[in-house]
Amino acid sequence: MIYSGFGHSTFMTAFTQSGIPAVVAEKMINRMTANLTKWKALIHQSFLPEKMKADYCELIEKRKDALNIR
Repeated sequence: MIYSGFGHSTFMTAFTQSGIPAVVAEKMINRMTANLTKWKALIHQSFLPEKMKADYCELIEKRKDALNIR
């Protein structure tokens, strides 16, 4: 699934063209992956309306899929 046409390769291209080494970009992806559970827990603990909580969690999943994060 591709979110808005931006996938892992687009993300990597944008970072490397901005002068950020691919290794650093991959580390950023890995950090995001390691913290997905924490992000979702914080969303569910927030004072947001239930609909917004569900929408944010869905958005995280879409972006995770776009970056090919497992």
